[in-house]
Amino acid sequence: MSLAHATDTATIWLANGIPARMVWRGERWRVTDTPTEPEGFYWSTHLPPAVSWRFQGTNAAGDTHVFDVVQGPEGWSVARVYD
Repeated sequence: MSLAHATDTATIWLANGIPARMVWRGERWRVTDTPTEPEGFYWSTHLPPAVSWRFQGTNAAGDTHVFDVVQGPEGWSVARVYD
């Protein structure tokens, strides 16, 4: 599994407070697993003022990645992408 760092903005749709769909880099992604809080995502003793999720997403072409997304004051962004 390779890791890519990203700082792209994303639009996230929630269902019952949990990510269900995302648009990132002009593509629609459907959440295809159960989103979790990313383990080890924070490297300090204090959590930043943000909400974060890790989930698997699949696009219309069948490409699948695992995404770490963060919601901050400016909205949602994709922090990491795992192939």
